[in-house]
Amino acid sequence: DFEVDRKQVELDEPIKALGVYNVAIKLHAEVRPEVKVWVIKED
Repeated sequence: DFEVDRKQVELDEPIKALGVYNVAIKLHAEVRPEVKVWVIKED
């Protein structure tokens, strides 16, 4: 597990619906991994 500061998350537009999203994380000027984020309904 790891934590990412909100300022490091690069979104094209806000996430407003359930689903799977590809999100870029700015770790360094030359390091921008892309991760999948699953937005699911909470029980």
